[in-house]
Amino acid sequence: MKKEKVKRVGKSILVISMSFALLAGCGNNAGDSGKVQDGETESISVICPRQELDTDGVVEKKVRQFEEETGIKVDLINSAWDVCTDKIRTELSVGGSSYDVVDFDNSLVAMYTENDWLEPLNDYDGVEEIKKEMFAGLVEKFSVDDTLYGVTWNNDTHVFLYNEVMLEKAGISEPPKTWDELIDQSQTLIEKGLCQYGMPMCFNGNGAVNEMTNVIYSFGGNAFDGQEIIIGENKGALKAFEVVNSMMSDGTIDPASLSYDYETAANVFLNGDSAFFLQAMPGLYTTANDPEQSQVAGQIKVAPYTITDSKDTNVVLTVPEAYAIPKNSEHKEAAWEFIKYMSSVEFDKEKVMKIGMLPIYESVFEDEEVLSTYPQFAELGEQVKFARGLDDILWYDEYSNVFQSELQSMLLGDISPEECVKSIQSQCEQYEK
Repeated sequence: MKKEKVKRVGKSILVISMSFALLAGCGNNAGDSGKVQDGETESISVICPRQELDTDGVVEKKVRQFEEETGIKVDLINSAWDVCTDKIRTELSVGGSSYDVVDFDNSLVAMYTENDWLEPLNDYDGVEEIKKEMFAGLVEKFSVDDTLYGVTWNNDTHVFLYNEVMLEKAGISEPPKTWDELIDQSQTLIEKGLCQYGMPMCFNGNGAVNEMTNVIYSFGGNAFDGQEIIIGENKGALKAFEVVNSMMSDGTIDPASLSYDYETAANVFLNGDSAFFLQAMPGLYTTANDPEQSQVAGQIKVAPYTITDSKDTNVVLTVPEAYAIPKNSEHKEAAWEFIKYMSSVEFDKEKVMKIGMLPIYESVFEDEEVLSTYPQFAELGEQVKFARGLDDILWYDEYSNVFQSELQSMLLGDISPEECVKSIQSQCEQYEK
């Protein structure tokens, strides 16, 4: 959730500085491929991950609205993130043309662009306005050498949620501000029978990398220096693995997190089995306080994201998603129309109001109606100042697979934290170029 010639290591993003942009205009100056002719009905294929919090189908409804307004038919392929990403990479790697619009996050920019899988967007009408008006960090994360390859539509900056009622019952006046306080409060809550675990985490699939990257950042650590892996020698990274391993052992982290994907972990929190959710999507706040979807409605608050040892490492993970056009798409102009429509200011506000997703435009972030509905956005805006993306490396798949395997081994007690990071290091060195 980074990219000037491959700012390969995730870079800080100041999302609160997002600026207003109306994505107006349409068309493509890059040629006539995919051009919609009068009287013709054009179809495009769009593949993107299912949004876990979009229980009302807001995204798909907008897609169907796009069809009605433009006459362009959309074959929308929705699936879980890992499944979706695997399908996209497989198709792009063989030069296929099955997809006209693909969704990807900021960790995949180097891989997708250096393999020449994506259409450069700089020559499409309206791009300069986007680059000028959209929050610079979101443009930068999907750009290489000032060339834009993806337009952000989902600002997936994570937040820290806590159960205020549980804390009050335990005599705790405020949420934790350090890892030690998080552990201490969790143990107090567990001992008093107020929850089963301090928090769930997602250690199954690519979510495991997201979870641990956030913890690594919070200890001032890094897994990479550019494209060079350093996790095995980085003190902050080792500390992160030691702390997580200890929290699994003492019950601060739900032991079943080994098998949790994001949705499962979220449900543990929504059911009231845990007091904290460290890596919550912004929209989970809305779901958590909806009595039709949550057992803890009215109890959940947003906490300042200070679960670190130092204010200097007060980091929150961002994994923004962007729409892009594959190089071999046969419907590029229609695809561009879709991208602009789905990343518009109007739809940004609609997503916020209906799902609670974090805005990608400052005008929406500061909108009176939005703030009236989501007063916590003022605090979220402060949190996202410290947001930092995933590492952007060419061989991210290989790294992720090794990382997941070794993390699981550590959490099962088969290897120590030090052995874990050194094993990740040694196995991944072969992929460096």
